[in-house]
Amino acid sequence: MHSKLACLVGIVLLVQFSLQQSTDDIEQVYPSFLESASPETKSKYETTILNNNLSKNGRDAVLDALVENESDEVKSAYNEYKAMNFELEKEMNDKLDLASGSLDSDSKKIFDQIKEVILNKDLTMEQAQSKIDEIQNTDEYKEVVKNTPSPAVESSDNAEENT
Repeated sequence: MHSKLACLVGIVLLVQFSLQQSTDDIEQVYPSFLESASPETKSKYETTILNNNLSKNGRDAVLDALVENESDEVKSAYNEYKAMNFELEKEMNDKLDLASGSLDSDSKKIFDQIKEVILNKDLTMEQAQSKIDEIQNTDEYKEVVKNTPSPAVESSDNAEENT
């Protein structure tokens, strides 16, 4: 049972990671590399980030082109920003891989399907959400969730075992 709960926790982490890449994240709207950028670049950055029709790769391509017109200082800060984000994504992926290693096969299958969608940088947020909804509507997903105790039930069971 613990492994299935771990699967759901992993799914929550993946969704949170995805949401951090969301256009609603205020900290992502004006990252530090824009401090010295022109007002036009800042405006175009915001427009690009808020464009829900772009995938992550699409956004990155637009931003790469946008920053090319800026000073060396802005370009350098942008490259540092991209490198930091790459490392954070890699670290998160490594942690998720480690956590998913102990899942039973049914839970791992669901976990991997959702992870694949969230990490697919060619999907728009709407496309990713649609694919996640499809996964959540499968009988396999519903079975894993049905057989996973809620944290409150599991905590209660553990408390009884310790008394």
